[in-house]
Order: sequence, then C-alpha cells, then structure tokens
Amino acid sequence: QDSFPALEHVMILLNMPNDLMHRKEVDLSNLRGTCIGLSRHRNTMHASQSMPLIFENIKVHYHKAGKTREVPINLTGRMEVKQGSMVCIAGPYSEGRSTLLRIIASATLPDHTQGICFMPSHLRVLHVDSEPIFFKGTLLENLCIDIQNPSDGSLTRVSKILKRLGLITSHKKNIERLLLSKSSNWWDDLAQAECELLNLARALVCNSDLLCIHKPLHVGMETQELVQAVTQACRNFVDERGLEQEPSEIYLRELRTCIITSNKQEAIDAADDVFLVSHKHGISKLEGAASEIEGVIRELSME
Repeated sequence: QDSFPALEHVMILLNMPNDLMHRKEVDLSNLRGTCIGLSRHRNTMHASQSMPLIFENIKVHYHKAGKTREVPINLTGRMEVKQGSMVCIAGPYSEGRSTLLRIIASATLPDHTQGICFMPSHLRVLHVDSEPIFFKGTLLENLCIDIQNPSDGSLTRVSKILKRLGLITSHKKNIERLLLSKSSNWWDDLAQAECELLNLARALVCNSDLLCIHKPLHVGMETQELVQAVTQACRNFVDERGLEQEPSEIYLRELRTCIITSNKQEAIDAADDVFLVSHKHGISKLEGAASEIEGVIRELSME
C-alpha cells in the first residue's frame, strides 16, 4: 500500500503519448536518403563523408488539449552543413536557435510531411543541453558514459580534456582528486559552473561524429581565458577529428562536426559557417566579417 503512489506515477508515465512511430519514420527517411547517396558512388567512404546535413523549411508541431498546434517560430530557409566543419547558430533570444539545434540532434522531431530534414544515418549524434544531468556514480563513470572505444575513456585522456577546459590547473586540484575517487556524491563539492563545464567535457570525451551543443560559451564563463579555452576545444574537436587522439592517425578517423548556439564574437570567429535564426529572416546563412555578423544579430535583438 505504501508503494502505490510511486507505482501510480510509473503507470502514468508508461501510458503517456510517445514519438516512437514518428521517430521510426524519420530514421527510415534518413536511411533511404543515405542509401541513395551511397549507391551513386563507387567510393562509399568518400561518399559517406561528403554527404551534407540538410534542413529546409521546417515545421514543428506539439499536442495540447487533444489538438495539434504549430510551434510559433520561423524556420523557413535552408541550412546545409558540411561534415568536418564547425557551425555557429546565432540569433535573438527565444526565436528558434535551441529548437533548430534540437531538431538537428533529433531531440525534437519536426513535421516529416513538410520541408527537408536529412541527417546521414551512419552519424553518431549527441545533443548537449546547457543544464547538466549526471547519474549516481563516480565522476569518471559519468564522464565516460557511452564511449565506443575503451581507449577514449582512459584516465590520461579524460584528464587532458579537463585541463583544456580549465577544470584542472596547477591551482585547481579538486576535480583531479574526484576523478580518482569512488564517491557517487562528487557533485556536492562542486560549483554549478564546474558542473556545466563537466557536462561539456563529457561530450568531448564521448567523441561522437556530431556534437550539438547549446550555449557552450554561456556557462561558467567568468573569464575571457575560459571563453577562449572552450571555443578552442570545440574548434580542435573538428580539426583534429576528436580531442586528445593519436595525431598520426588523424586521417584514419571519421570526420567530426560541431554545431553550437552562441552570439559571442569568439564563436562567430571560430566557426566555418554562421547561420542566423530569427522571426524576421527564418534560417539564413550569414556572410561577411565577424564584426558585421555581430552587428546584424545585435540589431535584430533590439527590434
């Protein structure tokens, strides 16, 4: 009898609507597109890496009170992302940046009957929210979740990535100690900013083909040095095809792609391509110098 309320909550959760059929249709569409693309080339390795990610004229719906409603954001326009590039999604607050990133990462599913959403089906995609979530386990277990190659989870590699993000320095040794600790309540000793940076570090350790990171320069950025460190880590993840990997094997590894949301000039400078998302323009690719792009974003934010 004491367990009935908890059981009731579980039953409610299990009977909630799910997106399994919708997700299956999206995955099958991506698989068909990938197979068609590969069938046109003899060199399947080159073909798989040259396939772009394409998102065009997207509609997103949600269900409320038994009715289907459209999310009030403008995602008309086209976004084409080359594998092996760093992309910045910029734009005014609350006008579709995070929604577009979630669609790219399949965390939010678009209306598959309208527009184009193509993601090569062989890519491992990881969506990194700005709010960190950890499970009850050691710090090292949390940082090494879902790694595909055991060497990616080595203590040496993990420590080097944490050093890149300024989490381990000559003056900061607490996280280095926690890495060796068996404690499962390690976050009790850390500030929120440190947890947010560990969330980012976990994504870099995971070494997915595509990282979709929401506002990586917004969290824990108390110094310009830290902003530069995070920006450079994202840039190096793309250029080196994964962080802290064997340099001599770079051309044996798959391409790495990183898509972030940010209005900061450092992110715009580091990115290969910048896309603007706004109610006024929908999705548009921005050309020109970083200072000009930042001016466009500032102008839209003031409207």
